[in-house]
Amino acid sequence: MTKEERVASLHNRIAEKKRKRQKMITCCMGAVNMVLFVLLLVIIKQEGLVLSGFAGDYTGAMLFDNVGGYVLLAVVAFMLGVGVTVMCIYLSKKNKSEKKETEDPSV
Repeated sequence: MTKEERVASLHNRIAEKKRKRQKMITCCMGAVNMVLFVLLLVIIKQEGLVLSGFAGDYTGAMLFDNVGGYVLLAVVAFMLGVGVTVMCIYLSKKNKSEKKETEDPSV
């Protein structure tokens, strides 16, 4: 094995470890996101889209009547939107890297 082949092999192993690490981080973040999503859904189910609050002189407008459930629903919708956006960005980067590897296999 020549010096160039060893260096190329080393670069390939480093790139493979980097891909595995990124995949592990993405999976862990997805799992945490799913746990939080399920937790919020359980809270919504238990509360029945109604959160009790005390509306006094110094409280926010979100504590009046049945508005708290809508806030939780908005948080769940936001989490879903963020999850879809992150997934799209991840797939886009993955497709670009695969396209780059097929065009230049020496890298």
